[in-house]
Amino acid sequence: MRLRKRMLADLDQDIRDHIERETQDNIDRGMDPKEARYAALRKFGNVTRVMEDTREVWIFRWLDNLVQDIRFGARMLRKNPGFTAIAILTLALGIGANSAIFSAVNGILIKPLLYADSDRLVQIESAHRGPTSLSSGFLLEAISIPAARDIQAQCPAFGQVGVYGLAGSATMLGGSVPDDVSTLGVDGNFFTILGVRPLLGRAILPADAEPENDRVAVLDYALWNRDFGGDPGVVGKTINLGKTPTTIVGVMPPGFRLGMNGPGLWMPLVGWNSATDRGVHMFSVVARLRVSTTLEAANAQLKTLAAGLAAAYPKTDKGWELSAKSAKEELVGPVHTELLLLLAAVGLVLLIACINVSGMLLTRTWARHREVAIREMLGASRLRIIRQFLAESLLLSLTGGTLGLLVAFWAIPLVRAIAPPQTPRVSGIRLDSNVLLFTLAVSLLTGILFGLAPALRTSGHRIGAALKGGLGGLLAGFSTRGPRRLRSALVIAELALAVILVAGATLVARSLQKMTSVPLGYRTDHVLTVSASIYGSGCDFQHHQPCQLVLEEMLRRIQALHGVKSAAVGSGVPLRGGYVTQGIETEGQTVPKSWNGWIGLNMVTPAYFEVLGIPLLAGRDFTNSDTNSSQRVAIVNQAFAQRFLQGASPLGQGISMSKDKNGQPKWMQVVGEVGDTRDNAITEAPRPAFYVPLTQDIPARSPTFMVRTSANPLAMADAVEHQIWAVEKDAPIIRLTTMDQIVSDEVADPRFQAVLLGSFGALGLILAMVGIYGVISYGVTLRTHEIGVRMALGATRADALLMAVREGMAPTSVGVVVGTAGALALTRFLRSMLFEVKPTDPVTFVGVAALLFIVALAACYVPARRAMRVDPMVALRYE
Repeated sequence: MRLRKRMLADLDQDIRDHIERETQDNIDRGMDPKEARYAALRKFGNVTRVMEDTREVWIFRWLDNLVQDIRFGARMLRKNPGFTAIAILTLALGIGANSAIFSAVNGILIKPLLYADSDRLVQIESAHRGPTSLSSGFLLEAISIPAARDIQAQCPAFGQVGVYGLAGSATMLGGSVPDDVSTLGVDGNFFTILGVRPLLGRAILPADAEPENDRVAVLDYALWNRDFGGDPGVVGKTINLGKTPTTIVGVMPPGFRLGMNGPGLWMPLVGWNSATDRGVHMFSVVARLRVSTTLEAANAQLKTLAAGLAAAYPKTDKGWELSAKSAKEELVGPVHTELLLLLAAVGLVLLIACINVSGMLLTRTWARHREVAIREMLGASRLRIIRQFLAESLLLSLTGGTLGLLVAFWAIPLVRAIAPPQTPRVSGIRLDSNVLLFTLAVSLLTGILFGLAPALRTSGHRIGAALKGGLGGLLAGFSTRGPRRLRSALVIAELALAVILVAGATLVARSLQKMTSVPLGYRTDHVLTVSASIYGSGCDFQHHQPCQLVLEEMLRRIQALHGVKSAAVGSGVPLRGGYVTQGIETEGQTVPKSWNGWIGLNMVTPAYFEVLGIPLLAGRDFTNSDTNSSQRVAIVNQAFAQRFLQGASPLGQGISMSKDKNGQPKWMQVVGEVGDTRDNAITEAPRPAFYVPLTQDIPARSPTFMVRTSANPLAMADAVEHQIWAVEKDAPIIRLTTMDQIVSDEVADPRFQAVLLGSFGALGLILAMVGIYGVISYGVTLRTHEIGVRMALGATRADALLMAVREGMAPTSVGVVVGTAGALALTRFLRSMLFEVKPTDPVTFVGVAALLFIVALAACYVPARRAMRVDPMVALRYE
């Protein structure tokens, strides 16, 4: 209050002086004294009224003091360039890593979808409750079109309801090359509900679904660029989908992919509007909530509707339940937890960085004792000193945040590059206003966080009094129990956070190592896989023989290429799914009713097992003599023989997956047994499977050519494509890749997690090591006088060494114990990210604890050696 009155008094005196000078100047100009006084008062009157407001006085004074603090802080930081550079670099790494991960969280989870008012956009799902052929729980299923129309008519919570489905693929002719494209049927409301305008042309309208109208399509942006070169004149062009002429009426903007599995096009739903199709649960439903409606109210209406439909149509709707979910949640749900865990992990890195810089600032406080003491003696309050130290820490954090943006700018492309292919909205990961605001907020919060403890400690210690006893008294004061506890607390916190971070990273890394070392049952090196659609002129489902001839000719040409060791054809690709069946019968028994899983089925040509390196354990491989006119044969894997043939030799036994017109099984004789392979996923155990000759069955619509090469398989890609087109010029290439790439894609998600968490763990470990070294070195410096006294009284250099090591290892032990307990509690959240590794894996925790002990011991080594070399006489004179 006294300061406030003094400030107002000073301000009033300044204004009175200005008024007097202005009055005298007016008189000198020849004005009447009264008029001169009036003019001066009128000139300064507004200023007087404004400045008499106490709040304005405080604002101006506060800003002035802040500018002084910043200038003084900048001078102090310039005087210590080494300290400043290390602190800024530490903060830049911590803040930059947080900004990079937050950009992913922002782009994927936070930013609204590109659809208009996307927060009101919902996905409506149905689930069947009750026993099925697969399980007895809930199964997410699609919705019938009549049920979708009932939702529109009887649920007022939804303003509009749109239907899409019948996702598939079709051969498209008319682009740069024959292509197999994704297709998605939509109704006339689909694009209207989403509120996204086409980049070119128009969207699909309700009239387009009329059967008598010409077929139209809207292109996906990726397909437009890939197959039409981004031609702006594509609208109105006619293409052939299969054998159906279709007119392109529009192109959607980039990023619009709802319902698409790959580059493709949208077409109107035609012929599926009959009210008798209630049993056809094949469609997805998107809807828009009314402005005044909540998601909870909408779900209540859907529950009532489902009950009514079950009562009205028990044959088709009984047991089906309806629910609505946010469209964004539906899209990003699979990666939501993973991204938040990564953000939490990188937050631990920032906390470690804050503790590091806080310890460094504490180290500087004793060196600035005279400065603070003088300010105290001149009347500076504790609040004023705290503000000065906080201004310096904010300067450090804001500078570190600025450099952190550069780190994030460099790291964001790396995050996008290593993100799994199926990650949604990866293109939205970028620096934008949200990331800039986040970085600013983190920088300010970080500056306060790491600057507060040193500021409070320095201002709370009466340094002015300590000066009376000289520097030795000051250092003694700093090395008392309170400050020593603070230093120990910093070490404990830093080690505990490092243990949690390193333990999580190690668990994920071990999980990835186990996943990549799982025996797949086949070789992936030097294998090119090319999937092509062979159904063109003269080759269709009704005419098998021409298809066989087309396949044989394509395979013959590929095998003749220079650089091809061997080649074969399969109906599926390992790790990409394939044909499955359940209706298996073996001689003497059918598949037990207790078996609820799928049985793998693959139609292959001879040499398939040779190309992939699948070991033939017994019997023989298929040969060219296994034709439609010969005995039907099959080859089974080990899992099939053990599960369905009681582990006996399968050779000569009969299996059947179909019956003839008289209801008798069509027996196939088992002629071979091969090793188990992981065909569905690396993380799934091999399933029972069997193989049949492709020449004895219906050829797959999109067979895959498996080509083993002597050199880089991708170098053979063009040659293989040309041999396929030489036989069937309109055969689209669906997928071309290597087996190594397929396996790499399969582990893309755990690799992404392991790379990021491993990087954070390594960074946290380095920061912890630097922090421990700094704190222990600081403690040894403060106790130099004490060490000298001890050595003068008979202590040996080994005693000094043990004292320094004890100074660091005591809090290290506590930190490792606390961190281990914290890691055991937190790593359970990693359970869904681990494969064949438990969240409480003892090997991991023992190894991490041992590593942190070794790191801490190494950090203590240099200060401990310095303690050993203290000269007692020099230390006794240490002031």
